Amino acid sequence: MTIHVIAPGDRPARAAILLFHGGGWVQGSPEQFFPQCRAMAQRGILAASGVYRLVGGGADSPADCLADARAAISEFQGIAASHGLGEVAVGGGSAGGQLALAATLIDPVGPAPSRLVLFNPVVDLCCGFDAGLLALVGLTPRQAAALSPAHHAQSGLPPTLIFHGTADRLAPISAVRDLCTATGARLVEFEGAEHGFFNVSPYYEQTLDRMAAFLLGPGE
Repeated sequence: MTIHVIAPGDRPARAAILLFHGGGWVQGSPEQFFPQCRAMAQRGILAASGVYRLVGGGADSPADCLADARAAISEFQGIAASHGLGEVAVGGGSAGGQLALAATLIDPVGPAPSRLVLFNPVVDLCCGFDAGLLALVGLTPRQAAALSPAHHAQSGLPPTLIFHGTADRLAPISAVRDLCTATGARLVEFEGAEHGFFNVSPYYEQTLDRMAAFLLGPGE
């Protein structure tokens, strides 16, 4: 199984989003985004949480995680089409945000996502990751650069919404600000919030409302 899908019941789906969990590519599970998926489904959005192999658990490096993310996106696009939706949004948190961004920016395969929703994404694997940490996930510095969305930043990124805390020490907000300047992505900063802030109240509710409005359009 590559995705867990939560449909909006008997109502026609109005939008679709696939999210990838965080955990530094070595831990975590799709259950991280089950609450968001259930909340999106209640608002008429076809939502899914993606599965990918973890480094040390079937994956040799984040490159394998990315290959799995690409497969999940392709599968979800087919599922969305069966619900009458021609476009899907993709997103994720932390390492999952890196996967969503990398699948869109780096050698994309298939139709691009219509939108991106990212929660404190890792945009530069060379920022804050020394050679020792990179070795733990099976990467050399050169490979880390090749998988870093910030090193492939360009205009033309689909509409992108990024939630990030200003006190994030694992994924520094400075790198995200630079990415937004280069791509035109929209950044919503949460003053004093640390990494993973979006999983707890009141940030969970605040990001949830903004994500739904972004996916459904003005007036939602």
